Formats: sequence, C-alpha cells, structure tokens
Amino acid sequence: MRRADNQRQPKEPDVDGMSPWLRKVLQDRDGRRPPSRSASTDNWYKAVSEPLATLCFFVTFLSAWAYCTLTYGFLFGFGFGWVPAVILAAFVAAIMWLLWLPLAILLILLSLGIIA
Repeated sequence: MRRADNQRQPKEPDVDGMSPWLRKVLQDRDGRRPPSRSASTDNWYKAVSEPLATLCFFVTFLSAWAYCTLTYGFLFGFGFGWVPAVILAAFVAAIMWLLWLPLAILLILLSLGIIA
C-alpha cells in the first residue's frame, strides 16, 4: 500500500545520526549542569565534616590500638587489636561525619550552662 500524500513523513536523521532536536538540546546544555540547591548548601557542611571525621578516625584507631596493646600484650593486643580498633574508629568517624554540628551546638550550650 502506498501512503497518502497528506500523511506526514518521518524526519530523516542528519549525517551524524542525531536528530535536530537532540543536537539542539546538547548545544543548549553546553556541558554544564545547573547548580542545585542541595549541592550549594551542603558544601560547607561537607568541607568541615570530612576532615573532622578523618581526624577522629585516626585518633580513635591509634588510641584503641594502643589500649589493646597495653591491655592484652604484644601478641594479642598489637597483632589482633587493630580489628576492634578499626571497628570502633569507623563507628566514631561515621557519628562525627553525620552529627558534628549538633554535637558542637550541644557542647557549646553545656559549656555556657544553658543546659544542665
């Protein structure tokens, strides 16, 4: 069957295989994403929380490993003490990464005597 002349013929893609609509969208986009609200407001929180969590991880790990070494001796404390030290340090770092701001506010309020 032949198509009637009044039916719309599908557009053929250009030489590179992209449709004109897709080419326009890609040109308008210009390779940049529009700034999102969450990305701009989370930058300061992330800039403080990541170094703080890393510092807390290493301090907790070294102190827990030293505690295990002093408590259980060289063989068990130094040799196997790093396992519970890593678990405890990861837990403390996760808490500090997520909750450092509320903990800092609580510490300030406690030091000022507002909260007893």
